[in-house]
Amino acid sequence: MRICAPSFIALAAALASSLAAQEVDPAVATANAALEAAPVFDGHNDVPNQLRARVANQINGFDFADTSHTGESHPQASVMQTDLARLAQGKVGAQFWSVYVPSNPDEAEAVQQVIEQ
Repeated sequence: MRICAPSFIALAAALASSLAAQEVDPAVATANAALEAAPVFDGHNDVPNQLRARVANQINGFDFADTSHTGESHPQASVMQTDLARLAQGKVGAQFWSVYVPSNPDEAEAVQQVIEQ
């Protein structure tokens, strides 16, 4: 019985710390409840422009679930801001993809960029 007591205490401590780690911050719980009641509709998303710039629209095999690896394909090493995991975590209810063209290209280049997106 003496051997079991330390094991039981260790197990109880592990379970208690696990339960404490699962407690949700009240502010996060409030935000989650609000987002479930009224999901966010993202009215501007540059994913088409990002795909054009980073992978030349070659999306076969592109990991839409996790874009945390996309920094190496960007001149400033910035990671894409949108992926399926973060959309789900943020409880985004709808997404509108926008076509983005910077203000500096001439008309022909601007039209080309729109078509490619």
